Amino acid sequence: MVQCSCLQKFTLSSLFIFVVLCQGSHAEDWPHWGGPHRDGTTSETSGWNGKDWLADKPAWRGAVGQGSTTPLVVGKRLYTLGWSEDRDTLFCLDAQTGRQIWRRSYACPPYGRYARGDQGWFKGVTSTPEYDTSTGFLYTLSCDGDLICWNASDGERLWPKNLYETYGMGRRPGSRDYGYTSSPLILDDDLIVEVGASKGNLIGFDKRTGQQRSTSQNTDAEGHTAGPTRIRINNNDCLAVLTQAHLLVVSLEGNQRGKTLGQYKWAVQYNNGIPTLCAASDRIVVTSGYNQNRICLFELTPGGLKMRDEIKRDCSKVCTPVFHRGHLYIAYDHLRCYRVTNNRLELQWKGSGREADCGRDGSCLVTKDDRLVVFGSRGRDFKLALAETVGRFAKACRILSCQHNVFAGKTGNKRAWPRVVLANGYVYCKDVLGSIVCFRLKR
Repeated sequence: MVQCSCLQKFTLSSLFIFVVLCQGSHAEDWPHWGGPHRDGTTSETSGWNGKDWLADKPAWRGAVGQGSTTPLVVGKRLYTLGWSEDRDTLFCLDAQTGRQIWRRSYACPPYGRYARGDQGWFKGVTSTPEYDTSTGFLYTLSCDGDLICWNASDGERLWPKNLYETYGMGRRPGSRDYGYTSSPLILDDDLIVEVGASKGNLIGFDKRTGQQRSTSQNTDAEGHTAGPTRIRINNNDCLAVLTQAHLLVVSLEGNQRGKTLGQYKWAVQYNNGIPTLCAASDRIVVTSGYNQNRICLFELTPGGLKMRDEIKRDCSKVCTPVFHRGHLYIAYDHLRCYRVTNNRLELQWKGSGREADCGRDGSCLVTKDDRLVVFGSRGRDFKLALAETVGRFAKACRILSCQHNVFAGKTGNKRAWPRVVLANGYVYCKDVLGSIVCFRLKR
């Protein structure tokens, strides 16, 4: 009887531990721009239990300085970068409580040294940091070209490099110059940065030393987006990026590294591309406003980039699209979904009403259980919503839950812009003035 009882207790305890571990396995870090897979998707579930989603009150709130950078979450730490009083500050916070672990700062102007145009709309750092899981290093890029490698554990500065000074950069052509906005990208032992120099639009640096290792053939000026996107096309590993003048695809293969595989003229009025291109299987989706005002589907062929379809007079000016299971999701104006086939783009549904209205500075991500986490603002109402993807409800936009006024008080023009983040059971939202709020999932 005693042996049986002990065995039964052991079995029940083991089952309990197994269940807890399985529940915890849904958690996932957010270590890069675009999340763990760099495409706006996560292997973490939404936490929707059929009735509730977020805890009633925020887990914590904070202020981290102005700028449009998206927070990174690695384990129990959150890293974010902001500007105030002529300094950029890199924060390391406890991701669950907001408690400061360390902070490091350096002198930096509010705009790039040759900036012109639109200063009333933004201020401070725009490039989202990049975390390297193999070394534990963190990389930041200021609007004034300060590329810095940090030890993420304690904030030690390992190496700095200023892109303006290293490459003799001047003012970019056109009516606007926003300084540096692109996020660095780790590829094996290289740190890829869209420098936009005469030596190459894309330049690869040794991630440990900062020494230059590779350059792209293309020498366009840097585009005003979140940076290059890795994509596999025709069994070739590639990088795609919106420069100031082109949609550009370059090879990452062996001695072909940096070679231009295709480019398509894509210039945006006011140098204002903003949404990062989206990899849709082996196709590329590009959208911009202003003179472009369209969403386009491209294919890389032996003859170069070919546009296969376009939706005119429909676009996103800010939100980077998210591709998931044959569909494209955009949180710009009202939440929208498009069906993507090999050579076709078509609107599947468009949300309506206040809860589906994301404003013109929203973002979204897709969870493992086929749901959309959406963040945006309309006027003074900052909202955080959970919606169904087509995989769960294909007929129309269905909002499951919506939290209004996630930033307290009169928010004025505190635009969203930074991307919403879901990591390890918490949702994080940030605005351009540096307010940050964290909600715990109810699951």
